[in-house]
Amino acid sequence: MKGRDVILGILRNKPRTGYEINDILQNQISYFYDGTYGMIYPTLKKLEKEEKVKKETVIQEDKPNKN
Repeated sequence: MKGRDVILGILRNKPRTGYEINDILQNQISYFYDGTYGMIYPTLKKLEKEEKVKKETVIQEDKPNKN
C-alpha cells in the first residue's frame, strides 16, 4: 500500500492537517501502516501538485498558521 493512497483515504471524509494525519497513522492504523512526517509532507506536496488535494491556510493568532 502506498502512502499516497493511505493519505487520500484519510482525507476522503474531511480536511486534515499533516499533524492530524500523523496522529491517525500513529494511533489508529499503526498496526496496518507505518507513516512518518517524512512521508506525509512530501506526499501532500505531490498530491497538491497533481491537484488531488487542495491546500487551505487557517490563520491563527499567537500560533503558526495551519495548512
